[in-house]
Amino acid sequence: MPVFLKDWRCYRVSKKGGYASRVNVRDVKNKKGYDETVVFLSTTKQNGKDENGNASFDWDNAINIKLGEADIGEILAVLSGRKDTVGQNGSLFHESPNGGNKVIAMSYSPNYKSFMMKLSAQDKDGNKIGPYGHGISLGEAEVLSEILRYAIRKMYNFV
Repeated sequence: MPVFLKDWRCYRVSKKGGYASRVNVRDVKNKKGYDETVVFLSTTKQNGKDENGNASFDWDNAINIKLGEADIGEILAVLSGRKDTVGQNGSLFHESPNGGNKVIAMSYSPNYKSFMMKLSAQDKDGNKIGPYGHGISLGEAEVLSEILRYAIRKMYNFV
């Protein structure tokens, strides 16, 4: 039976244009027909207001990155204070199967007592997308950490 968790979402609204991110944890059938837990991190920009006057976001054109166990571990290491930034040079690089690439940058900002996350991409033709990013409060980071830890337990059938 597939598990569909509520998406974790983080919004930063601005008159000049804000950004939002979400994390999706899903159980899917892989190419061989086996159950697999996958995690996607998406970030997009604000694109106006909805019919109620609330900020709306362009999820159809978001930067979407499938996170592997190593990516999740890097993000958790930053969120838990074990590292200042993800990766070796402050970012995680993903080559896209259809060409192009995607990059996750995340770090802790002691001045703001929060985390900064940015996603950027380049399509197969070399066109740049982003960076799209925003701050993540300490409280939001706690919730995100729990979701990512749960995803790891699901990936290894520990739940």
